[in-house]
Amino acid sequence: YGLAYLPDDPDNSPLYIYHKERGTNRHTVHKINIEENDTTFVAYLDPEAGGSPVGAYITNTVDYLTWVMMTIVSGSANDGGDRIDLYQVSANTAWLDINPREGVLNADQVQEFELVLNATDLIPIEYPGELNFSHNAAGGETRIPVTLIIGDGPREAEQDILLTRGWSLISAYLQPENANVRVIVQELVNNGTFLMMKNGSGQFFSLQFDFNNIPGWEVSEGYWFKMEDQDELTVSGMTVEWDEPIQLLQGWQIISYFPQEPINAIVTLNGLGERLLLIKDGAGRFYAPAFGFSNIGDMLPGNGYQIKMSEDAELIYEREEERLASSTPFPQFPKILPVIQPTGSNMSLLVYAPPELEGEIGVYTDGELVGSGVLSRGTTGIAIWGDDPSTPDIDGALPGQTLKLILEDGSSSHKAIYESVQKNAEYNTDSFWVVNLQSQSTPEEFAVIEAYPNPFNSKLTTTFTIPQKSVVSFILHDLLGREVATKSISTTKPGVHSVSIDARELASGIYVLSVGDGIKVLNRKVCLVR
Repeated sequence: YGLAYLPDDPDNSPLYIYHKERGTNRHTVHKINIEENDTTFVAYLDPEAGGSPVGAYITNTVDYLTWVMMTIVSGSANDGGDRIDLYQVSANTAWLDINPREGVLNADQVQEFELVLNATDLIPIEYPGELNFSHNAAGGETRIPVTLIIGDGPREAEQDILLTRGWSLISAYLQPENANVRVIVQELVNNGTFLMMKNGSGQFFSLQFDFNNIPGWEVSEGYWFKMEDQDELTVSGMTVEWDEPIQLLQGWQIISYFPQEPINAIVTLNGLGERLLLIKDGAGRFYAPAFGFSNIGDMLPGNGYQIKMSEDAELIYEREEERLASSTPFPQFPKILPVIQPTGSNMSLLVYAPPELEGEIGVYTDGELVGSGVLSRGTTGIAIWGDDPSTPDIDGALPGQTLKLILEDGSSSHKAIYESVQKNAEYNTDSFWVVNLQSQSTPEEFAVIEAYPNPFNSKLTTTFTIPQKSVVSFILHDLLGREVATKSISTTKPGVHSVSIDARELASGIYVLSVGDGIKVLNRKVCLVR
């Protein structure tokens, strides 16, 4: 019914089974020694509220001082319904060890002991422990209390970073003891999985040509890795503070992610304001603040990020607890079209579409698919992958190539009709293309798709649909009903359109945007933040 894993099981039986015993229906736990295929009974749980076992999970993140088993139980309405039960499995003693553990000591001898305190992956709290010396001398036992206090400052640690086959964009939250990249990747080289790595300045280390001009690993930078096969990079060194400043330059660069926990990109990058133009991860997911769009979700430890700035700035990641509730929908992956694997370079495409338009968008150059995405609630973000120059074949778009959009709706595919809002249908590395997708049929009614970004700063853009040529008005009201900004346009054709309102002279606050076509008026609440 449920499997759980305890990495430090004392009997080398880390796989735990939570199930209902046949015949008695008692909630039972067994554990398995995988190497010897040996099963051992652990305990009957016998919860007072009854129910049926569904699943189990063992973790030390509920209470860092103990390992606990979280069980999921299905219960009837009379028993209070479904629930989660917690059981203590063992104390978390991985941070404390002593050598030697046992031995013989004569009356005239002295024995030195090595006390090992390991703070790796521990959060900053106080860890109480006890050394218990059992002996056959007077008293028979001696207890020595030990307390490890983990502070917020830098500490020696290890970080394991997953590298997938092909290209990965990574970073570390610690500065390696030896910054020489040849030394850092040596284990990958020994495993036969490493091909090359490069930094944001174009410097690289190629194993094939035994060439390296990367001066050394910089903790504030991210790196592209190309792998022959999946592997794990272990980096050892001194951690940096999560809020250590990173100096950003105008234009593009690759940065590291310092926090040791996931934080939503919109939240943690909030301090950059309008200076942040675009940020994207190794899979091509991106956050474009000016358009109020993000499909990155959480920024993650171990990931590197490409960032584009309008001017020099200082990045300090934010992690205020009250802001962590902010989130973006988890990205959907195409089911009809293939997902294109990273090639080490890409450009970004943001698609807006009428709400009734559904399906998948494929981006093609000369008949070859170079990007794909799923329309969700009238929008999608797509990475368009460029050619990988480290391979002999053309495996992506080339600079200047024309891009074509194809809409797949599950039953047919046809060329998408669109209006470019920003840039044109041409591939250029790190470019940002925005389109309004037109429905294959005339929109049935006047509708506002989105007002973005929201909150906004100096400019508010509204995307809307119209069924016929119309004069459309845009009015911003404050909460007292006063008009503070107006704009009107005469549209030339039915479809999807976008209009921006200049709000540089307005004060921070809540406003109501009224959009009308002469027949009806649609209202949206928007927030201006300085």
